[in-house]
Amino acid sequence: MAFCEGCKRHFAHGAALNQHCANSTRHPYCKPCKRLFNDWAARKQHWQSSVYHASTYDIKCDIDFDSSEARWQHKQASAEHPYLCLSCRLEQPSADELREHFGTDGRHGSTYCFQCDLDFDSEESRWQHKQGSTEHLHMCIPCRLDYPDPAQLQQHLTTDERHKGTYCETCNEDFESRFQRVAHLAYAESCGILGIFIFFLFPHHSYTTQYQLYK
Repeated sequence: MAFCEGCKRHFAHGAALNQHCANSTRHPYCKPCKRLFNDWAARKQHWQSSVYHASTYDIKCDIDFDSSEARWQHKQASAEHPYLCLSCRLEQPSADELREHFGTDGRHGSTYCFQCDLDFDSEESRWQHKQGSTEHLHMCIPCRLDYPDPAQLQQHLTTDERHKGTYCETCNEDFESRFQRVAHLAYAESCGILGIFIFFLFPHHSYTTQYQLYK
């Protein structure tokens, strides 16, 4: 016959006692290892030091889970774990270290927005964020590039071969095709109908060269 000191109960055999300890929250019992410890501190030390529990024990919350996946789901739902990288399934100890991870890990090169300190599921999600955010005002939509100030954006538009024939320096406006720009030159007050003559008299002018991106 087995006896539980904590509960002052007798059991028919040791297996029944183990089952009792496993089901009771009053006992410092480790279910995976089927071990009963003298106190809670001893069980915690066991969870922290055992290789068997390395992927299932949550040190911060002092909980051991059935699997590493169960522990990860717990971390995602818990306010005690605010610094998680969901795509890498990693936890960082502070916001600064999480930010450093996003900024230096190559896996986030196309998904992390430095300006807003946000990481996205994909490069496309990050681009959609930039298009809808007031923090990203200096973007080249056709090239999908983001610049920190209008001067750098204008330099890109005036020097990049992809914008020859589509960018109007006078109005600082870029168009989807050379034909749209010609229509702009013809009717815009700042450019006037002179644009039509430029288009027909100087067809090889840099402003009227059709780039393959818009063919």
